[in-house]
Amino acid sequence: MRKRDELLEKILITGVSGFIEQGESDDSAARREMAEEANLEDAKLSRRIDPIRFRDGPTVWTVHPYLFDIGSARVVIDWEHKAYDWVLPEKVHRYKTVPGLEQVISKLLE
Repeated sequence: MRKRDELLEKILITGVSGFIEQGESDDSAARREMAEEANLEDAKLSRRIDPIRFRDGPTVWTVHPYLFDIGSARVVIDWEHKAYDWVLPEKVHRYKTVPGLEQVISKLLE
């Protein structure tokens, strides 16, 4: 998905992402974000790996990587996104991405 970075006014490629709400499990947050951002309520968890940390300037992000299998390539994006594209993992490096995306994808597909 392409997500608009409000601070830098540029387009970055990202996966479905969000924040874990207070009292919410990692798994519940991942499923909620899949439903909210891509209307993929029936996605099946394929793999999850341990959280990974990335620095982006003064900010340190903790990413909880998940890989889901979906039954259809049809995605309905929410208001947070401008468009979506399917990108082959080996071609992610050709795009401007959020910090660590290429590393997360590589680890999920090991």
